[in-house]
Amino acid sequence: MRTELRVGYVILIGIVLFAAASLIIASESQNQTYSPTEVITEWPALLGQEIAVRGRAVISTPDCVFRTCGLGNPCCMPCRAAMYLVDENQNSILLGSGEDLGLCVGTNCGLYCKPKLREGHTYTLHGVLQRSRGFVYLDLID
Repeated sequence: MRTELRVGYVILIGIVLFAAASLIIASESQNQTYSPTEVITEWPALLGQEIAVRGRAVISTPDCVFRTCGLGNPCCMPCRAAMYLVDENQNSILLGSGEDLGLCVGTNCGLYCKPKLREGHTYTLHGVLQRSRGFVYLDLID
């Protein structure tokens, strides 16, 4: 009976250690900061999870509605642009807010982006990795 108790304790200790190790690994992955390259590589496993991504802010070329304007009219036309985080490998992750993937709006005379990131500066942003309309993007958390 004594041997059976020892075996039982060894098994119990093994289960407790395994459970503790699993919790530590899960906690570390939630606290990890990813590069855009890592997100691109691991996106199926990260989809729907809250993650942090670090990269340099880049704004895409604005997509504007063009119209004919008079000579004295600066003709500010409605535009939208996307915002990305880019890493040293030139890989990027699209930033979004809900279903809105064009975070910069305004005109060709001036765009307003939310969040207010300075292009070329490096940021760590938090969000939930989502997929919509064929795009994988970081749905930013306010």
